[in-house]
Amino acid sequence: MTAIKNYNNLTLEEQEEFLEPLFLPRSTPRQTCLRCGNHFPGGLQRCTACGLEMQEAHQQPEAALPWRGYEQELIECTSCGFASSDRRARRNKIQKCGLCGKVVYIPSGLYNKYQYQASQASQSLPEPLHNLFDLIGAGLNRFSRSRVRWPLILMLVLLGFGLVGGSWLYKQNQNKIPLVDPPIKTYYNNAVAIRSKVSNALNEFQNDSGGMPMQSEFDDRRNPTRRSRFILAGNRVLASIESAIDEVRAIPEVPSGAENYQNKMLAMLYTQQKFYAQLKDSIEQAGPPRSEADWRSLWNKAFSMKEEVRVASKDEIEAMNNLQSLALRPARDVSP
Repeated sequence: MTAIKNYNNLTLEEQEEFLEPLFLPRSTPRQTCLRCGNHFPGGLQRCTACGLEMQEAHQQPEAALPWRGYEQELIECTSCGFASSDRRARRNKIQKCGLCGKVVYIPSGLYNKYQYQASQASQSLPEPLHNLFDLIGAGLNRFSRSRVRWPLILMLVLLGFGLVGGSWLYKQNQNKIPLVDPPIKTYYNNAVAIRSKVSNALNEFQNDSGGMPMQSEFDDRRNPTRRSRFILAGNRVLASIESAIDEVRAIPEVPSGAENYQNKMLAMLYTQQKFYAQLKDSIEQAGPPRSEADWRSLWNKAFSMKEEVRVASKDEIEAMNNLQSLALRPARDVSP
């Protein structure tokens, strides 16, 4: 009588022999187990899932019939004889004994030779497509067992939420009605820009000319070392003031409520232009044929306008404050 080898308790040497890689020729056809329906490479004598010997199954079809106790949904352990539920064996999974914990050898399977028919869906596919599906399945199987699967899945979920949120925000921005500034606010923005240029020009004049001149400095500013500097600074400030006047006049339409500021701003610019023009001319053109007294009187006349310049600037500032209160108030209060 031949002794049955127990594969549950193997020595180290037997385990090394048992774990040796098996090299199979690539040309062997694929086999299908008659018991559990597992597909495994050709050339193997037993099924890689349930251990059914293929030659015995073909010669003795009853070897592929259900095991003893199948009707009672039980399976007996071959080592200790303990009967346990066969629910895992019915799902073609490894069955372990509930008493001794050893793997239970399933002597027969759920399917029989005459009841089982292999699926032909994969065989009907073209070879390249079948290989592609095989590679995809193998990749998914490796991914399901890898350590990075959960971080990668979380990253993909967050990326999906980001795309959905981004598309929603983009749609909201596209559907948003563009805000149109009222005419008085547009005029206010243009006036502030022009006013800022004039203020910068006046500050540059004081820096370039050596400071704002005093009425008693007529002889000092006629000094050749300071004369050219004063004249260049005067030309630059006059060019800026004249450019501002042209920009104010070029405004196509003055909205309601801004007429007062329009007049005050032009009055301030005209006064500044006249003041700096007289100062520059009295220094630049001093000499024959007019006498020095005439040029000095032009210089003094310019300083007599300082009060007029101050009043014009004060009126322009008050008008700007009123315009600002109209332009920057809430849109519902702005009259069309």
